[in-house]
Amino acid sequence: MIEKEKYMKSGLVSIIMPTYNRAGVIGEAIRSALAQTYSNFELIIVDDGSKDNTAEVVRQFDDDRIVYHAYAVNQGGNHARNIGLEMAQGEYICFLDTDNKWLPDFLRSQLDMLGEFGADISLCRLVIFDPRGNVQEEVPIRTHPLYQKKGLVDLLGLAKSMLGENSIDTNVVCIKRKCLESMEGFNEKLKRLQDWEFFLRMVLPQKHKVVYNPVPLVHSFMQADSIRFKQDFLATFLYVFERWLPLYQAYGMTGEQCDRIIRLTRNKVEGKARQDALAGLLRFIPYDEVEASIIRLKLNPQNLRSAHKVEYNTINLGGWYSVLQIAKRRRTAVCINRDAFYKLGAIPEFLLEFISFIVCDDFKGVSYRGIPLVTFNSLADEAVKLFVIVIGGYEEKKRILCDMGYRESTDFIDANDWLF
Repeated sequence: MIEKEKYMKSGLVSIIMPTYNRAGVIGEAIRSALAQTYSNFELIIVDDGSKDNTAEVVRQFDDDRIVYHAYAVNQGGNHARNIGLEMAQGEYICFLDTDNKWLPDFLRSQLDMLGEFGADISLCRLVIFDPRGNVQEEVPIRTHPLYQKKGLVDLLGLAKSMLGENSIDTNVVCIKRKCLESMEGFNEKLKRLQDWEFFLRMVLPQKHKVVYNPVPLVHSFMQADSIRFKQDFLATFLYVFERWLPLYQAYGMTGEQCDRIIRLTRNKVEGKARQDALAGLLRFIPYDEVEASIIRLKLNPQNLRSAHKVEYNTINLGGWYSVLQIAKRRRTAVCINRDAFYKLGAIPEFLLEFISFIVCDDFKGVSYRGIPLVTFNSLADEAVKLFVIVIGGYEEKKRILCDMGYRESTDFIDANDWLF
């Protein structure tokens, strides 16, 4: 959150650029900021614990508008953005990721739009390029009914549209500082679609005027290590749906959003919905409404019955409650691999808050819903302290855990069957 009392420099634009091990691309992003035709800005680069030569690349730019802030421990892009918001001194706030570039007139155009229409938030178009340089998509899509022409955006229509899915990319906005003074920053527990959740909170009250410029002033370049390739978006979709369920119900959008989540996560080859998506929906959506979505989408209903068992079967829940009693007394970890990572979505909420670590060698340096991810070898240092819930690849993990001094049933269990 930006503090109201903090000194603000009139006319200044604060550009917030989070980075983590992006030495190979950050230079182009910085150059696009320095090339802006509107020059009254500060570029706040927040280095989220980079281990490469990012600092050296930044130091090559001799420009006193650059503010470089680095810290040692990687805490995620949302944390870095929030640090940038705390440091910002500008009257206007913009965000520029390291795999994006602004065209030279981005800032001037955005500020002109705010002034011309008396708006608080200005948006433009963004073009996404794949690693080969081909145009992948544009945001917002050209057929989107809210974004057909230059001018003010219908706020009720925007609120309803954003409840469905995101149409605002972090890199295309210019926001008056006052819009951020009354709201929390980016949700640091989310690793995907954090811009959606952030801007959803901003537009739902319908108190800030939003103006749209159809000119594409931002280019985004997909990287092999982009978050979009690493993290599943299901957790964020479920989080948003559950948090604002009364609004979905008031706008008659509950069935539509069930359809969207199931459709986006379904197995197209097998014609089935994903098990964890259904189990997640059943936490707060009645069975018959989820079933109606399965019927509308013409999917195999078998997974729905299994997901219902996961959520309500007394044997399965009894097992989790038994684990909960252990987790309240001992530090507990979930041990999982890449192929089974998505199954975390079906672990009961009442247990997650007692999980100290998620052990997964495939996702180093990140977290899941605020729970730190650590490597398998780190269990050796915690052999006496940790109770381990194994999901997937049990026989192999059993052998390794026993070699580390863990005892089956006493110190670790196989919970895969409780989920699916």
